[in-house]
Amino acid sequence: MVQDFIEAHPQHLLLAVIRDFILEIAPHSIQKIRYGIPFFDAPKAFCYLNPVKTGIDVSFLRGFEIMDDYDILEARNRKQVKSVIIQNIEDLENLKEALASYILQTSCEL
Repeated sequence: MVQDFIEAHPQHLLLAVIRDFILEIAPHSIQKIRYGIPFFDAPKAFCYLNPVKTGIDVSFLRGFEIMDDYDILEARNRKQVKSVIIQNIEDLENLKEALASYILQTSCEL
């Protein structure tokens, strides 16, 4: 269960705030643990939260299709997935507009 994962993780506060933001933008999404980390489906998987040493890597499975008007997504040698690392709550606040755009683009069947 995603809630159990978040509560047990050292970065639990940041994970919880990012998770709540994703659910606010895509309330129809379903949370699941896959490969040991939180994924969000709507109905297909569209993003996941990967804790890394420097923060939380918010990754979009079909990131290559996203119109990135904010120019913050990174491919990091991946062909389909693009992501952005959120280091703290302030980062999230500064990137909310961009993240909302990415979530809407990937969580909706267009």
